[in-house]
Amino acid sequence: MTMLDRMKKETFATRWAILVTGHPLVFVFLGLCLAMGLGYGGKFITISSDYRYFFGEENPQRLAFEKLQNVYSKDDSTLFVITPKDGEVFKKSTLAGIRFLTERAWQLPYSRRVDSITNFQHSYAEGDDLIVKDLVTEEELADPEKALSFKRLKEIALAEPLLRGLSINEGASVTSVNVLMTFPGKHSMEIPEAVAEARKLVIEFKEKYPGHEVHLSGDTMLNNAFNEAGVKDMTTLTPAMYGVIILIMFILLRSVSAVFATFVVMLLSIVGGMGFAGWMETPITPPSSIAPVVIMTLAIADSIHILKSILEALRKGRPKRDAIVEGLRLNLKPVFLTSATTIVGFLSLNFSDTPPFHDLGNITSVGVAMAFVLSVTVLPGIIMLLPLKARKADDNLSQWGSVMGSWVTQRRGPIAIISLLTTIIIGLQIPKIELNDEFIGYFSEDNTFRVDSDYTMKNLTGIYQINFDLKSGESQGVADPAFLAKVEEFANFLRDEPMVTHVNSITDVFKRLNKNMHADEEAQYKLPEARDLAAQYLLLYEMSLPYGLDLNNQVDVDKSSTRLTANLGFVSTSEIIEIVTRAENWLKSNSPENMHTLATSPVIMFSHISHRNVVAMLKGTLLAFGLITLVMILALGSVKYGLLSLIPNLVPIVLGYGLWALFVGEAGFTIAIVGSVTLGIVVDDSVHFLTKFNLARREKGLSVDEAVHYAFENVGGALVVTSVILVIGFAVLMLSAFKMNYILGALSALTIGLALLIDFTLLPAVLSFCGQKKTKK
Repeated sequence: MTMLDRMKKETFATRWAILVTGHPLVFVFLGLCLAMGLGYGGKFITISSDYRYFFGEENPQRLAFEKLQNVYSKDDSTLFVITPKDGEVFKKSTLAGIRFLTERAWQLPYSRRVDSITNFQHSYAEGDDLIVKDLVTEEELADPEKALSFKRLKEIALAEPLLRGLSINEGASVTSVNVLMTFPGKHSMEIPEAVAEARKLVIEFKEKYPGHEVHLSGDTMLNNAFNEAGVKDMTTLTPAMYGVIILIMFILLRSVSAVFATFVVMLLSIVGGMGFAGWMETPITPPSSIAPVVIMTLAIADSIHILKSILEALRKGRPKRDAIVEGLRLNLKPVFLTSATTIVGFLSLNFSDTPPFHDLGNITSVGVAMAFVLSVTVLPGIIMLLPLKARKADDNLSQWGSVMGSWVTQRRGPIAIISLLTTIIIGLQIPKIELNDEFIGYFSEDNTFRVDSDYTMKNLTGIYQINFDLKSGESQGVADPAFLAKVEEFANFLRDEPMVTHVNSITDVFKRLNKNMHADEEAQYKLPEARDLAAQYLLLYEMSLPYGLDLNNQVDVDKSSTRLTANLGFVSTSEIIEIVTRAENWLKSNSPENMHTLATSPVIMFSHISHRNVVAMLKGTLLAFGLITLVMILALGSVKYGLLSLIPNLVPIVLGYGLWALFVGEAGFTIAIVGSVTLGIVVDDSVHFLTKFNLARREKGLSVDEAVHYAFENVGGALVVTSVILVIGFAVLMLSAFKMNYILGALSALTIGLALLIDFTLLPAVLSFCGQKKTKK
């Protein structure tokens, strides 16, 4: 019989295998062209430095925050926190250093406003005049006789509500210089450029004024921390993964040619996936930066199944080409199915409320599709071209599979009952998972931004802010005494909150001005009683302010509304939501309707991200689950076995979440996507097991228990190998500097490990149980 005759009679998988092995160079070349074509897009890859990218354009919390910024000012803060080593801020050297840092900060890229204790606009009465000037001037530092005493400066600063607890701590041992920056958003390097210059300024300050520690925090540093975390993961995790995987593959396959072919498939799959990101102008963020590691892990799984079958055929004495054809014949369908289900799982991430997860899902899906194409073209082509010898078979896995098959089929009842009870008990723990998206906690404890921000909150002020846009209901209404009284009452309510470290309210300015206009009498430190006086005081004060230090960040142009800001210390997501809820309810119960408003800020955006993702991904996971089950039914040609596949696909995810709730308890928004990510992966084991089980039943006419034995003996070893690689691959993500990637890696590795256990115990037990039931009938 000629090769052409064989091709006519054989299945598509066999015909394809014969075609590829007959023209290996052609298919290797075509695969390389495809990968290079996609990979060329890599030159267009950019890194996102904007935390706002974590929120979709229609995200209500993001829209509310942007609306607030459009009314007042759209800024990101860079906070320089200065600590003199002798613990005293109010001395000449430190105050001179703060003035230097304040003046130099105006020259930083994108700087719009600089606030510190030295340029704080101190107002006081001098006869009938209102004097507004820097609290500490350069001339006064140069000539102490003209200056207030350092003791008096300290008293003024600590008595000023706008400074105490924000720009200077209670002990006057730590202070800050706050730089507001406005980024035009024209290119991705704006924030890294500003941060680089800020760090240079810190070095310059330390050289000029030794004896001071400087920490950097604020929105700009947060944005840059996301950028640096993504770059670090791409430059450390991927190389680490390469080394680990190559070593494991060599140990398991014991063939240089097989390892080389797998490495090529793995590398080209990553090139294709990341190139796709470039073509689509998808910015890289910490979540999407792990795509190469995920693609690498999944690409290896495809190759391992094919190579294990090829090597097994070679050990049985078959010629290399026949062995390759046999490997593709046995695995083309299951590898296609596993790739399809994995792609469905990752594409379901598009239901997430967080765009970086869309990117991770799309990039990985393209990488997995590339891995499938390359594993059935380039992989067999390379194996055909390179020398390949199969070493003596290690029968341990095969023997173990046979023993395992016997053990499971003999104990099907107890295994099923114990598994069911365990799943229910552990699954009931899932609601105990506490969602916490405190964004400083996203970064490892040795991360520079995390270290500096923790220091700031422990020693100076809270960096989490919540903003309220309080409307008077009329033009120039901020001068209305009744409105100001309610604003003051609300500010005092917030000051009584244990987690609030500072409240910035325009009423503090009005009270100081009223005192100044009454010859600085302490008894007059209160809100003006007449509207026209309040308006005059405000106008006079604004006319006295220097350029760049106006009130536009507190009062709108029409003078109809004011922004009140509260700073929070160390708080969890749930505590933030509780504080915000109490504040919003207070406004509803104690103020006129025009003052009713919703709090907004980046920390509030992050506080809602977990809940929004859980709700969105529940829909995505259910859809993915349904599609994957439908694929299994069609592929296996059996509704019964397709529905039975629900068990090994669902149980590991339930157990994984339940065990996480028991032993960890806390998670961030990443927890919402683990179900979809692992669903597409854990299906792989059940696909291969059920495919071999089905083949034994239909083609070989074996009984149910014999088919279980056959599946264990023929695919058990490969499932162990691929599962070990997948677990290690996702465990590598636990080395990430970004907590969300750590959670994704740890929980996914746990779930995949549990999936192997379920596929080797509960699945065969259920198959055997159903078979026995049918036999009795």
